[in-house]
Amino acid sequence: MLKVVTDKRAKRILAYVLSIITVVSLVNFTPAVVKKVSAADAFETSLAQFPESYKPYLRTLHAKYPKWTFKAYKTGIDFATAVANEQINGKSVLK
Repeated sequence: MLKVVTDKRAKRILAYVLSIITVVSLVNFTPAVVKKVSAADAFETSLAQFPESYKPYLRTLHAKYPKWTFKAYKTGIDFATAVANEQINGKSVLK
């Protein structure tokens, strides 16, 4: 059976020990680690707007150029149509 601590000195020591444990656990939780994880999570979240086939290439680009941001632009046309229209002189799907 547990003995109830009634001694004021014992209670004070217990309070100090718990305070030290709390401070040490907060010191080990560095904001730099949180920022790195958040940036990686944000990048992976941004990839959700792209098809799966694009993601490995975007990850490679991100590793080389971490400050770049990638935004999906949905044209409403398929790739073959885009290529066919780009081959017409003076015409671009970006116009």
